[in-house]
Amino acid sequence: ELKWIAGIFYWMESVQTYNVDGWDYLTELRSFVEGGMTGTSFIDAVSGIVNRGCHNPPCGTGELDGRMERSDNFNKVLDAFFGGVIPQVTAPITVTETSDTSDSLTESNPSSAVSTPIPTRQPVSPSSEAGLVLNSDTFVNLAQALDDSKGDIDSKLFLYLTPDYQWIPSTVYRYDDFLESLKIMSEIGVAGAILYRRKRGQRLYIRAH
Repeated sequence: ELKWIAGIFYWMESVQTYNVDGWDYLTELRSFVEGGMTGTSFIDAVSGIVNRGCHNPPCGTGELDGRMERSDNFNKVLDAFFGGVIPQVTAPITVTETSDTSDSLTESNPSSAVSTPIPTRQPVSPSSEAGLVLNSDTFVNLAQALDDSKGDIDSKLFLYLTPDYQWIPSTVYRYDDFLESLKIMSEIGVAGAILYRRKRGQRLYIRAH
């Protein structure tokens, strides 16, 4: 799970919070989804953030490397999740920010944040902030959608290239570890950072109507 946690932490710190020169990741993500998830401008911009540190390369560090391959991989992810049929969004996604005061594991005691893999997560109180998020309809539906795509995720997305140039399922990156890491980063986080937080001290909730 540590590999996934490290990757999710990088995403949280570098992509989720990105807001430069009028390009805000979360705003652009909503626009992409509400616009039918078409075109390559969104994934090109995100790829630029990851690869070059900006949403509109070249930006001092060079051209975006592997633009086409990154776009193709992104489309493979969408196909694995939706089977080639992009769902219709009937109403805008609303975002609510609330003060993050009840998460004692990450705010009042940062030293307890995850720094090593956790073999078994401790039960989360249903009435705690993390429990409310994990038991919300949005999170439950997300987990169900991921579970429905588990086979395709393991067989089509989490692959590696063998020395004889064959793509086969990875033995290191697996769906079960990925999902467990998502839950850890939603419940506990790392160094005071929690999945879907816009900035320190505030938790970001996305709710689809």
